[in-house]
Amino acid sequence: NHIIEHTIFTGSKKYPSASLFFDANEAYPSTYLNALTSGDMTMFPFATPHLEAYQRLLDIYLDSIFNPDFLNQPYGFYEESFFYVPKEKRMGGVVYNEMKGAVGSTERSLFRAIREVIYQNTPYAYDSGGSPNQIPTLTYKDFINTYKRYYYPGNMMIVLYGNLPIEGVLDQIEAY
Repeated sequence: NHIIEHTIFTGSKKYPSASLFFDANEAYPSTYLNALTSGDMTMFPFATPHLEAYQRLLDIYLDSIFNPDFLNQPYGFYEESFFYVPKEKRMGGVVYNEMKGAVGSTERSLFRAIREVIYQNTPYAYDSGGSPNQIPTLTYKDFINTYKRYYYPGNMMIVLYGNLPIEGVLDQIEAY
């Protein structure tokens, strides 16, 4: 799910940019954009004091979640998860490298060992970001199947906060 979190913003039907998250962040200053994955959920929070930017960001987020480019082509999956360049004998991938760094932390290793005992046989026993040893074994097919299994409206919660024209915002969400 951490790889899905990252790959969601590598383009969508309405917004085909491979750097969509960074494009949106640059286009709308004074905003907060993020995505986070835990053991049992992924969150895509954003905030802005500007109604026009809010409506556009909501559309970008909804289209990215429900119409991602990665359903039609695997580029984003390989960029964000894991790839190997044989000529350079180099491994990479955004999440792979992120999690390699996380595994190197002594504090995180201790927390992981405790968590594996306390939450044995549950999703909470594992790093929500994925194990660098396991990330290279994920196939594009498994990635797509996980997305289709968990990323659908009935398995989702949208939290709205602030002074919003609620009917218009709900209409915008309902369109997806």
